[in-house]
Amino acid sequence: MEQMKSDKEVARLLKRWAMDVANRLRWREAFSASEAVRQAYKVQNCLEALGAGKVKLTYMKKNGEIREAVGTLCKGISAAYDNYEYKEQPGEATSVQYEYFLYWDLGVEGYRTFKASRLIEYLAIENSDEQL
Repeated sequence: MEQMKSDKEVARLLKRWAMDVANRLRWREAFSASEAVRQAYKVQNCLEALGAGKVKLTYMKKNGEIREAVGTLCKGISAAYDNYEYKEQPGEATSVQYEYFLYWDLGVEGYRTFKASRLIEYLAIENSDEQL
């Protein structure tokens, strides 16, 4: 019974998070309401896939170039990711928490970010049995 309550709470929090992202997209990026919700759920699903294994991402860079990358946020896939210690930079902006998302790029063995509004598509290509 306790597990069901926990699952419902997680689902409620994820829905709230997606709506926060959608509102940010709507008011900052001029998305329509339906486009914003669709994009927010695409980003949420992409992040869940990144946490479960390898994902092929396609997004538009700031300069307009289309970037394709393979990334993860899952331990056990990349030794470099497993051993990396993230150190927050002084003065790092936290107000953009619903605009930019971090992932580990397996091609360059380093962190990269994409903007929620610029995610074009993603494809989960490998899931790990070890999930956080």
